[in-house]
Amino acid sequence: MAQNKSRKNNNSGNITGRNIYLDNHGQTVFYDVLTKKGYIIDSKVESKFYLLKNRFFLVAIVIILFGEYFSSWVQATITGIAICIFTELYFRFKFLRGLRETKKFDRGKRQTMLLATIESNEPRKALLRVVLYCAFAILIVVNALMIKADLAIMTVSILLCIVASYCAVINVIALIKMK
Repeated sequence: MAQNKSRKNNNSGNITGRNIYLDNHGQTVFYDVLTKKGYIIDSKVESKFYLLKNRFFLVAIVIILFGEYFSSWVQATITGIAICIFTELYFRFKFLRGLRETKKFDRGKRQTMLLATIESNEPRKALLRVVLYCAFAILIVVNALMIKADLAIMTVSILLCIVASYCAVINVIALIKMK
């Protein structure tokens, strides 16, 4: 219980990635390059934003895992594209419109996964993420091999494996740089 009280109340550092910045008050801001607007990510919508921020990877994972239920890779690809379009429309026209806009943030204060992991100073969590990313990278390719996936599903599986390996390497670098 004492550990929960020592956690920071602001949400700076919980969300990282491309187009994620901090404003002058330490709040997390998502900069939408299409509309050229910044949106403040409150702690109330943080988990939903994190899910929607990773929407394309999640759709790819779901299509791969359910790939054997489709009769061909064309059906899997069409389904994946349809789900991507739906989630993108939901993100742009429903979710972002519900957030507060801001123009007062420094685009130099970018939130990266490496910096956030180092600043969290939690080596156990970083080590756990390394193990989980490596396991995912291996298992997603093994799954595609076991279901004898088509070329499209195998390609997406390999791309997800590369992304997971990259995330594992980032966490290893963060572990090394933690004091």
